[in-house]
Amino acid sequence: MKKIEVEKQSDNLWQITLEDGQQFCIDTELLYQFSVLDKEEISDTLAEKLIQEQSVKNAYQRALYWLNFRMYSYKALFLRLNKEFPEDICYIVLNRLAQRGIINDRKYAQQLAEYYVTQKYYGVIRVANILKEKQLPQVVITETLAPYIEHAQPQLMYLLRRKYAKKLTDAKDINSIAKVKASLVRRGFYFEDINEAIKNYFSS
Repeated sequence: MKKIEVEKQSDNLWQITLEDGQQFCIDTELLYQFSVLDKEEISDTLAEKLIQEQSVKNAYQRALYWLNFRMYSYKALFLRLNKEFPEDICYIVLNRLAQRGIINDRKYAQQLAEYYVTQKYYGVIRVANILKEKQLPQVVITETLAPYIEHAQPQLMYLLRRKYAKKLTDAKDINSIAKVKASLVRRGFYFEDINEAIKNYFSS
């Protein structure tokens, strides 16, 4: 057992000093939860528990702060949090956030996909790359984008009529058509879908 001293640092922060000189801080909630003020001595096990619990609380609040500004995938938030907190603490926090529905990889992927497909008119290849950059799991990316694959033709026809119509005035203008195809490839569409859309564009 280690003798302790408890000193109030601020309205919600208390510093605990152990007999061996070790010091750490806990908040008021933990102070009363574990009846620290009533103890003249504290075991190594309880000291480790207090330090871990406070670290979890600090990491949780840090994660919530970042989530106020934008959404994160489980992995992306873990990697960022792990720069400031130990791995075991990060897993506790991320699992807690996931259990409470505060982070949800499938929901996040669906929101991103809907935006980039329906608002930015990107093809699934480019959207898949964006989701990978967000550290979303491949299985989630595949499941999320599956419904959008069949929508490639409506997307392409919209783009051809609204964005590329001035370049597609002659079905024999190979150079102009090639430039349009290259642009659509960069947008993330499959080449075979592009060819089919351009064929349908001129036939209509």
